[in-house]
Amino acid sequence: MREEKMMILAMLEEGKITSEEAIKLLEALEDIDMPSNSNKTDEAQNESSQRKTNSSPLIFDTLGEIGSDIGNALSSVFDSLKDVTQSIGFGTNYENISKDIDYEFDHENPSLDLSGVNGGIKLRPIEGNKLKIKAVCQYKKGLLLDNENFFNFSAGDGKVVFSPKHNSNISVKLYVSLPEKKYNEILLNTTNGKIDIKELNVNSFICTTSNSPIEAVDINAEEIDLTTKNGRIESRGINTKTLNVCTTNAGIYLNDISCNEVEAKTANSKIAINDILADKIICKTSNATIDAEDITCDIINLITSNGKVVCDDIDLNRVKEMKLITSNGTINSKICDTGRPLYFDLETSMGNINLEIPDLVYKVNKQISLGQKRIVAHSSNYDKNADHLKFIASTSNGSIKICEE
Repeated sequence: MREEKMMILAMLEEGKITSEEAIKLLEALEDIDMPSNSNKTDEAQNESSQRKTNSSPLIFDTLGEIGSDIGNALSSVFDSLKDVTQSIGFGTNYENISKDIDYEFDHENPSLDLSGVNGGIKLRPIEGNKLKIKAVCQYKKGLLLDNENFFNFSAGDGKVVFSPKHNSNISVKLYVSLPEKKYNEILLNTTNGKIDIKELNVNSFICTTSNSPIEAVDINAEEIDLTTKNGRIESRGINTKTLNVCTTNAGIYLNDISCNEVEAKTANSKIAINDILADKIICKTSNATIDAEDITCDIINLITSNGKVVCDDIDLNRVKEMKLITSNGTINSKICDTGRPLYFDLETSMGNINLEIPDLVYKVNKQISLGQKRIVAHSSNYDKNADHLKFIASTSNGSIKICEE
């Protein structure tokens, strides 16, 4: 956890957190171990000896819980870091100034490139044809000359560009009112501030921040790219061809999404997706859980470590491949009976496999009491060259359960 400790020390050195806050965060990192869960494992082993029966499921499930608990603890620590970074402010040695910019759009499909620094960007639709930007600035005394602008602004050939003149000792927040029309490209970029967008119609939409969240709602686009660090990403009401969502140390929450491809990546925090219509879905995290529900797609890959994977309410009339992978965590999935051929390849070590689907033909059924377990099974009407669902699940130190709804 060297990287996380360096981040805490850097914030302390820059005066963004107090020494007391730094100590609490460092202690939280040090506390991520297994003492309480190890006790659970010892108790399970003692109970096994006393009963003189095979109670390995209890032991293995406990091991899976350990991984999930580690992931939850890491998520809590990074949520604390996120809250600290979002509370960054400037002291009394700073001046305040604001500027209003109005620009009449006469281009049919204009583009915007808007940047802030140490502050958020909020974008909302407005009636009419006039772009309105309210820029609110805090800057260190002496940074700007008298009557000097704190930003650069240009407009022409269907493109508007706004950017701060400086990137240190200054905060620039943007409040943008955007005429309702189809845009060619919108680029939003800032640091240490939330990006908050609602109701857009655009070909390409890319926004980037750090140490703060991104919230994107009701967007129609060809491509969407949302990137931050140490901040959560929430997106809903999205219609696009490609959706790329990337953060670290914070969660990703996607709801009501319609697109060709979805890729969501984070670390040390949860991914939750719901009501997704797509051709391909890829979700990757570590030290945290992945929850997927109400999914219609061709391919879905859910990959994590030290956390459980839950995948329920999948449209089995369409899905061709499900790949659920973790370590030190459980895998659970509920599927409905559609009569479509199914193929299962399930594997775990130090865990159990419960495949509660009737009328399967078992090619491999390795269920020894200790060590690696594997099941390869398929429907009686399965033909590898014909349409079917291929379901792959793999974990270690955790159990796999697949059952009918």
